Amino acid sequence: MLPAAHELQRFLDIATEAALAGGGVLQAYAGKVEAVEKGRPGDLLTEADQAAEAAVLAVIRRHFPEHGVLAEESGLLF
Repeated sequence: MLPAAHELQRFLDIATEAALAGGGVLQAYAGKVEAVEKGRPGDLLTEADQAAEAAVLAVIRRHFPEHGVLAEESGLLF
């Protein structure tokens, strides 16, 4: 069964809040990234990536503290 329209709007609002939080962090790092780590071939990681992910996760955890999350940089989080 699909969530009600008001629940879908709530999810969209939270996703938008998370995206804006992460994007704000990335904008703050624009032109200031100093260190780049290499993972798998073609997989680069910067402090900006980690900080943006942390901002997104903070929003998700605030709204859904009981949920686990599979994050790009951090992996599976409970």
